[in-house]
Amino acid sequence: MTPLRARCAGGTLAAEPQQGKAPSRFAALTNIRAPHDFDPHAPSRGMLVSNFLAGDMSAREYVEQIRPGAQAYNGFNLVLCDGLELVWFSNRGEADARNGQPLPPGIYGLSNALLDSPWPKVVRTKAQFASLLCLGAPEDAYFEMLADTTRAPDQRLPETGVPIERERMLSAVKIESPDYGTRTSTVVKLYAVAPAELHEIEVA
Repeated sequence: MTPLRARCAGGTLAAEPQQGKAPSRFAALTNIRAPHDFDPHAPSRGMLVSNFLAGDMSAREYVEQIRPGAQAYNGFNLVLCDGLELVWFSNRGEADARNGQPLPPGIYGLSNALLDSPWPKVVRTKAQFASLLCLGAPEDAYFEMLADTTRAPDQRLPETGVPIERERMLSAVKIESPDYGTRTSTVVKLYAVAPAELHEIEVA
């Protein structure tokens, strides 16, 4: 089971499983928050998700296909599952040996920075997710985890180039503000021998 937060306007998270057949293909994309490096003329990152789902390449093959042109895009994380392997790829993650390689079994956290960046909400939610798995918690418990509006203290906030007031607002798992926030929470279940399941609730 993979928790996915905030399929928001502006591409904060786009995630689609191929439902109805097994093994399931899955792709998710998050933007890397770096406003000072943002290029308004860069190509859209959304096609990185849909092109993978529409094809039949393995996750690793797809990464190698897009890698040569990846720097043309604004920063992104791409998580791909071909039914056999789960691969994380980022065009800003060259220094991480896991970049573009299958991830071994485990619990990972991803927001709008590189994989497992120790943002407070990533660290907290990974621990909560591990606990829920161990307890065999029902689905509602995962949605409760995704509804957490706790904001990080200032001394633990990342420095991503946005004003401190916005950094505070973005530090919550469920983001709330008058002009921007989490619209949906999604839980995706992928199985080796059964079709994918997607469960989603509107939260705004």
